[in-house]
Amino acid sequence: FVRFPVALSLAQLGACFAISALVDLTDDGDTALAFLLGAAVCGVVGGIELRRVSRPSVTSAPAVMTMATLAFTVLALGGAAAHLLADATDEIDTALLEGTAPITTTAMTGLDADTLPRGLLMFRALLQWMGGFGGLIVALVVIPLVVGGKELRGRGQSDRGERALIRGRTQGMRNVLAIYLVGSAVLGLAYLIVGLGLFDAVAHAMATISTGGLSTRTASLAAFDKAAVEWVATAGMAIAGLNLGVVWWAVQREHRALRRNTELRTYVAVLAISIVCLVLWIVVAEASSLRTAALTVTSAMSTTGLTTAPWWSFDAGAQMLLLTLIGIGAMTGSAGGGFRYLRVIQAFGFAMRELRRQLHPSAVAVVRVNGRAVQERTLERMTGYIVLYVTVVAAGGMLIELGDSAVTPSAAIALSVSALSTAGPQVIDPVDLGSVGTITKLTLSVLMLLGRLSIYAVVLAVINFVVRASERIEDTAYKARRS
Repeated sequence: FVRFPVALSLAQLGACFAISALVDLTDDGDTALAFLLGAAVCGVVGGIELRRVSRPSVTSAPAVMTMATLAFTVLALGGAAAHLLADATDEIDTALLEGTAPITTTAMTGLDADTLPRGLLMFRALLQWMGGFGGLIVALVVIPLVVGGKELRGRGQSDRGERALIRGRTQGMRNVLAIYLVGSAVLGLAYLIVGLGLFDAVAHAMATISTGGLSTRTASLAAFDKAAVEWVATAGMAIAGLNLGVVWWAVQREHRALRRNTELRTYVAVLAISIVCLVLWIVVAEASSLRTAALTVTSAMSTTGLTTAPWWSFDAGAQMLLLTLIGIGAMTGSAGGGFRYLRVIQAFGFAMRELRRQLHPSAVAVVRVNGRAVQERTLERMTGYIVLYVTVVAAGGMLIELGDSAVTPSAAIALSVSALSTAGPQVIDPVDLGSVGTITKLTLSVLMLLGRLSIYAVVLAVINFVVRASERIEDTAYKARRS
């Protein structure tokens, strides 16, 4: 369960290097040779190792999460190597930050995208696309089937819709990939129709469907100055922030399941209310205020990070709204990150139940979501996750402040939330990520990985890896003593 994910990730990196090298040949071709070398090394090593190791048959959640964590870590290191090979930076800590951002679908960068070679921009787009798909597979297919419970797949799904989407691991992966591919193709075609070039359309389709948000331009969508492009991005981000099961129900026309889903109703309500609030905060006389508000809110809620205006340029009320939306993030079972609306609903129901118990100690109160009673074990996990989430945000903020004393406390906390939620854009007091210290860059990289794979998952993977390593060391020592 260690060698297989590493080998598979190397093979994927080889494909990314090869595609990016070909794309770079359409530009100046400066990085094509270096990327072809990377493709050869990763492809050969990954291919040989895949032939030598069999696909593991794992049935435990710790082993699965160890594999996922290893895979994302190798891909992040490959992304760092790509930035070094393309001569985008000569600093290892900067390369690590830039390599971690795309695979974790986080629009966080300290580089000027306008100066980056086309091959590297394509490599970043491919990593975003892979990161979004990998997150969906882990959240919707692997963990639910390993754990064996329906609650991790999302509540309120109709039995017919759930079986149709997740019908065994292989069929589930195929269904998720089919939806993901169709969504990518539709977005790419839409971007082409509204006036983007082929390269920009493909790259932004990958950035939108994956909720990655890393644009091919430094100014993001503002560089194109086209209203139609912004509306396409807004619609794409809003859909990308939905639970994939909800998208499947819409395709299957399961209207009853859609109407009953509490998380979907909450998501739509918060989206509409937040757009109205942001319109009121933006200068009303500005003709693009509604378009800017809609794109900004959907970008924050889906944790995508595509922008037309710096979020820190809004007033304090708008900044706090955006920071809250980023922290909550997208729906459960989407490519986006964040705390998730399902946990917010559960936390609110849990709080209301405890209040009722204070007023009526003998009353039997049950927390319900989508008309179903939530198990006590689920509420316990939710409470534990809140503690972990707040702790990690606070620790991340302190480490960011420690790494660069010029960063204000409020900006440090906002950066921590943005990285952990895999959003990326800075909300309070802009910080030049290219000039911050090594501690800050490493902290942001770890936060992004924690946000992409879930805090629980990474902690579980690390503990499992340490335990397995300790067992192997003890076994080796025992054999040595016997010999």
